[in-house]
Amino acid sequence: MKIALFLGAGASVPYGKPTTAQLRDKLINKYGNTEGEGYLQTILACPLFEDVEHILQNMKDLTLFQNKLGGKFLNWMGERNRLIIGTRNQGNRQYTDFVNNLNDIKSTLEKDIFENYSWDKDESDNPASQILSQIFDLLKKQSENIVVFTTNYDRAIEEFCSGNDNNYFCVDGFKLHQDSGRFLWNDGDYSYANTINDKTKVFLYKIHGSLNWKKHKNYGIERTTYERKPDDPNYEEDFLIYPTLSPKEEANGRKPYNEILKNFDDSMKDIDVCIIIGFSFRDDHVNEKFEEFVDRGGILIAISPNSQYDFRTRVMKHEPTPEEKEKWDKSTFSRLTGTGDGVGSKNSVNWNIKSLQKKLETGTVKKLIQEIEPILSEPA
Repeated sequence: MKIALFLGAGASVPYGKPTTAQLRDKLINKYGNTEGEGYLQTILACPLFEDVEHILQNMKDLTLFQNKLGGKFLNWMGERNRLIIGTRNQGNRQYTDFVNNLNDIKSTLEKDIFENYSWDKDESDNPASQILSQIFDLLKKQSENIVVFTTNYDRAIEEFCSGNDNNYFCVDGFKLHQDSGRFLWNDGDYSYANTINDKTKVFLYKIHGSLNWKKHKNYGIERTTYERKPDDPNYEEDFLIYPTLSPKEEANGRKPYNEILKNFDDSMKDIDVCIIIGFSFRDDHVNEKFEEFVDRGGILIAISPNSQYDFRTRVMKHEPTPEEKEKWDKSTFSRLTGTGDGVGSKNSVNWNIKSLQKKLETGTVKKLIQEIEPILSEPA
């Protein structure tokens, strides 16, 4: 049986990493959210933005709008003092002042992304070892190698595999360049791991990049040990896709994202089971591959407190009735086969989806594994 593990933001919460909704709350505590206090505070106060994904999507949309005819018209109005924005502490400000501050606000939020998701704990005081060791032990029973896809930026998997007591080798697509001593992107070729025979290989595909991936002006894409925006002028760019509602647009066929996504696409055509932990199903490209996967008869196991609601509304595009939502919220385990009792737009009868509506925590991982094992033992 071929199994892949897919990790979303909820899978890193036990390691002290916030979900995007929790990050919004942290930013409010840090900057405040009094409407009219300042531009950033007003954005944080807006009820339209339930999490950081919505906030950064708003920033992206506003920036794109400035280059469209409507945005140029508003700028023209602002330059002529025809468009005023009122603030609590700074009085009336010109619209152009707000536009000029967009990049500063975006840069502030990006720095907070780095600060909140950097790996600043050693293995001894972090539950990653306790959780991942049990999950990987389960996967090892089914497959010689372990395949992990993730939209997370943190280094939980890398740090776990590098532990002295662990018999794992993380294969992330970066190969040691002998002349420079740097770990450089190997153009999507993971065959360098073929020489590793004494450890279980963990193939790690970070779909949205990583905090420590940088573009060096001489060496190209490099995996560094630095998880902050670089001060070194030799590093020209960070390689991570900031959380928005349309992350695929940021990849836009660029390395290394296109090669990682190709591996994800190919794997979803080949595996039998995909175990998804802490993913909210907001990425349309990823959702499309999950649909194709269950359409061909693959078993999908979704683990998160809201797994039923997220999958049904964002993948199946079904708007629930209040009664349905209440039923989903109360159900800690469910099976969705076919089109789910007539719900959804699909005609396929092959859908085989298990939802375990529980949090991944140190104290729950053993129970979760006990619930997953019988599913993996079911006849095809």
